[in-house]
Amino acid sequence: MRTRFDPQGALGPSARIEALAEQFHTPLKTYFERRARTPEDAEDLTQEVFVRLLHRSGADEIDNVASFIFVTAANLLKDYYRSHARRGQMQSTEGLDFVSLAPNPAQQAEGKAEIGVLLKAIQALPPKCRAVFVMHRFDELRHTEIARRLGISVSMVEKHIAAAIRQLRETLDGGHA
Repeated sequence: MRTRFDPQGALGPSARIEALAEQFHTPLKTYFERRARTPEDAEDLTQEVFVRLLHRSGADEIDNVASFIFVTAANLLKDYYRSHARRGQMQSTEGLDFVSLAPNPAQQAEGKAEIGVLLKAIQALPPKCRAVFVMHRFDELRHTEIARRLGISVSMVEKHIAAAIRQLRETLDGGHA
């Protein structure tokens, strides 16, 4: 299933970005919070993804918006690390030991490939299983809230999450369980 960026053009640019921000803000912010130096930097990076999407020419022609958003996020993070590395060189670092947090090019390429595989694997989940998994992992909802929203039991929520994790793990391990 491919995600298209408002293919009929029914929404205006700001409404399309607003809809995407509602869908992807939490997963993006979580992604950046785990990698950026401060929560403020994570929020700024999250907003920058949507600014870039808004200013991208041909945005209506993006076939897989989720992939575009997370590749943009990975590129922004790379720029963020470079920027902090440059600033660090201008300040005195005498007597300090630094471990580079920036991934090397091979790690970056591998990370992008993994994100693409993961997004495809999530898209391949059965619809209800995918909805439960996304609500749990990306929207960070409790099992009871997911059950209430979808009109299913908490036990069924747990079964969907377990099935999703099992299927995603198999996909990411190349089918080797």
